[in-house]
Amino acid sequence: MRVPRQHPATFTILDPTIPVFNVCLPLYDLGTGGLRLVDRDDRLGDLLGHTVHGRLDFPGGPSVQVDCLLLRAREALRDGRHTVNTAAAQLQDLAPPQLVAIQQYIDRIERQLLQRTQALSRG
Repeated sequence: MRVPRQHPATFTILDPTIPVFNVCLPLYDLGTGGLRLVDRDDRLGDLLGHTVHGRLDFPGGPSVQVDCLLLRAREALRDGRHTVNTAAAQLQDLAPPQLVAIQQYIDRIERQLLQRTQALSRG
């Protein structure tokens, strides 16, 4: 699910043993199995293949600490015009409460998109 830019969820790296400790990155998209981070300054390229510990912060919702295996980096098209560096990651060993919090955020985004679509079709 694409994360809205106006109220983005973020991922803050909490592992003090890596150079990007405490860096906060917006999410490009999110699913219950993984996520893609906006990596404007290409800070994660050297960490591909490594697992990082961090915190997902959802606007208007809870924060969830997770481990992510960084899989690949690439450019993604944003708004049909601009490209942005992204890093894909697989969520590791989610406990049920973590999974519920992520799914609730995804459900909230889906409801907002549906409401917006319905409003446009009425207008």
